[in-house]
Amino acid sequence: MNQRTYPKLCAYAESGWTKNKHWPSFKTRLRTHFDTLKYLGIKFDDTVLDRVDNADFQHLPIAAKWTEKQLQSSKLAPEWDVSQAITKAGKLDFAFLRTAKGGLMISSVELCENGKVIGTDEHKGSCGKTLQDNVYSFKLAQLKKGAIYTLRAQCRAQGKKPSKSEGEIRLEIKAI
Repeated sequence: MNQRTYPKLCAYAESGWTKNKHWPSFKTRLRTHFDTLKYLGIKFDDTVLDRVDNADFQHLPIAAKWTEKQLQSSKLAPEWDVSQAITKAGKLDFAFLRTAKGGLMISSVELCENGKVIGTDEHKGSCGKTLQDNVYSFKLAQLKKGAIYTLRAQCRAQGKKPSKSEGEIRLEIKAI
């Protein structure tokens, strides 16, 4: 019974106490509740913290957007200029998120500086109806003033209507 009650009871209490609903910050607080529940010996569903959806990334700035037309017109891999979004050096986490029916199947992403590959994150990810390994990370030791930074992805549209594939790439910069 407890596994079905928790963490729902925590979420219910949070919604009563908090005016500003913010899923990522709630997930952080929920971890603290989980420690307390473990200490008390209460069984609960802890898989909720493993579930990822677009709301986990909505607080991040948009680095780029894609459309199906752009995916179809790219003879090689689509490339996006993310120069304006990269404001400092650090660990760059790019999250691919769909905004329309179709999503993307991604096999690798490269970060380029003035056309030269400076980092590659190679793993299978997707951002369709569900998100799976949709964050691609790079370490940028130094931000070069005036440099053009681009992302290049080995990807394809996914979904029942891949012609509707549209999305955005959001960026979080963390200190190294």
